[in-house]
Amino acid sequence: NYFVINKWLRLGVKMRWLESPRGYHLTLFDDKKVLVTFSNPNNTDERITLELSNPAVVKLFWHQFEDIWVQSRVLKP
Repeated sequence: NYFVINKWLRLGVKMRWLESPRGYHLTLFDDKKVLVTFSNPNNTDERITLELSNPAVVKLFWHQFEDIWVQSRVLKP
Protein backbone atom coordinates (compact mmCIF):
# COMPACT_ATOMS: atom_id res chain seq x y z
CA ASN A 1 0.00 0.00 0.00
CA TYR A 2 2.96 2.34 0.61
CA PHE A 3 3.69 2.79 -3.09
CA VAL A 4 0.03 3.16 -4.08
CA ILE A 5 -0.61 5.74 -1.37
CA ASN A 6 2.48 7.75 -2.28
CA LYS A 7 1.56 7.71 -5.97
CA TRP A 8 -1.93 9.01 -5.17
CA LEU A 9 -0.48 11.71 -2.91
CA ARG A 10 1.88 12.85 -5.70
CA LEU A 11 -1.14 13.03 -8.03
CA GLY A 12 -2.85 15.39 -5.58
CA VAL A 13 -5.33 12.99 -3.98
CA LYS A 14 -6.25 14.20 -0.49
CA MET A 15 -5.67 11.33 1.88
CA ARG A 16 -5.89 10.97 5.62
CA TRP A 17 -5.05 8.25 8.13
CA LEU A 18 -6.84 7.03 11.22
CA GLU A 19 -5.55 3.87 12.85
CA SER A 20 -8.56 2.03 14.13
CA PRO A 21 -9.84 -1.55 13.98
CA ARG A 22 -12.90 -1.24 11.74
CA GLY A 23 -12.92 -4.43 9.69
CA TYR A 24 -14.23 -2.71 6.59
CA HIS A 25 -13.31 -0.13 3.96
CA LEU A 26 -15.55 2.52 2.42
CA THR A 27 -15.30 3.66 -1.18
CA LEU A 28 -17.53 6.63 -1.93
CA PHE A 29 -18.05 7.81 -5.49
CA ASP A 30 -20.83 10.35 -5.20
CA ASP A 31 -24.11 10.70 -3.32
CA LYS A 32 -25.59 7.76 -5.21
CA LYS A 33 -23.27 4.79 -4.61
CA VAL A 34 -21.00 3.37 -1.90
CA LEU A 35 -18.82 0.28 -1.85
CA VAL A 36 -18.32 -1.43 1.51
CA THR A 37 -15.58 -4.04 1.64
CA PHE A 38 -15.34 -6.45 4.56
CA SER A 39 -12.15 -8.47 4.96
CA ASN A 40 -10.55 -11.03 7.20
CA PRO A 41 -7.92 -9.07 9.20
CA ASN A 42 -5.64 -12.13 9.16
CA ASN A 43 -5.93 -12.66 5.40
CA THR A 44 -7.11 -9.64 3.44
CA ASP A 45 -7.42 -11.79 0.31
CA GLU A 46 -10.56 -13.10 2.00
CA ARG A 47 -12.95 -10.23 1.38
CA ILE A 48 -16.34 -9.34 0.02
CA THR A 49 -17.53 -6.03 -1.37
CA LEU A 50 -21.10 -4.78 -1.38
CA GLU A 51 -22.19 -2.12 -3.87
CA LEU A 52 -25.01 -0.15 -2.29
CA SER A 53 -27.22 2.46 -3.92
CA ASN A 54 -30.11 2.80 -1.49
CA PRO A 55 -30.20 6.59 -0.74
CA ALA A 56 -30.66 6.11 3.02
CA VAL A 57 -27.75 3.64 3.21
CA VAL A 58 -25.48 5.85 1.09
CA LYS A 59 -26.27 8.81 3.36
CA LEU A 60 -25.48 6.72 6.44
CA PHE A 61 -22.05 5.77 5.09
CA TRP A 62 -21.32 9.36 3.99
CA HIS A 63 -21.90 10.45 7.60
CA GLN A 64 -19.63 7.63 8.80
CA PHE A 65 -16.95 8.76 6.33
CA GLU A 66 -17.20 12.39 7.49
CA ASP A 67 -16.79 11.33 11.14
CA ILE A 68 -13.69 9.29 10.26
CA TRP A 69 -12.26 12.12 8.10
CA VAL A 70 -12.56 14.67 10.93
CA GLN A 71 -10.77 12.35 13.38
CA SER A 72 -7.95 11.40 11.01
CA ARG A 73 -4.61 13.04 10.29
CA VAL A 74 -3.38 14.39 6.96
CA LEU A 75 -0.97 12.24 4.95
CA LYS A 76 1.77 14.10 3.08
CA PRO A 77 4.05 12.75 0.34
